[in-house]
Order: sequence, then C-alpha cells, then structure tokens
Amino acid sequence: MALKNDRYTYRVTWSEDDNEYVGLCAEFPSLSWLARTPEAA
Repeated sequence: MALKNDRYTYRVTWSEDDNEYVGLCAEFPSLSWLARTPEAA
C-alpha cells in the first residue's frame, strides 16, 4: 500500500542467512526488518 505523502524508498529482498524477507529503507541504511512475507517486511 503506497501512502500519499510517503517520502521514503523501500526495498524488500530475500535473506538466505535469515531465511526471511528483509525490508530496507534507502534513506535509513542502518535500519532493516525481518519478516516471513514480503508484505510484512
């Protein structure tokens, strides 16, 4: 779901090491979020 005033760039990728999806935000490279589904990440 895209937010109207969303000013951030998100990316979701698969992590073989964690066996989960990783959610990343380009503007905050030190932040990440692991989740079982790409939507949750």
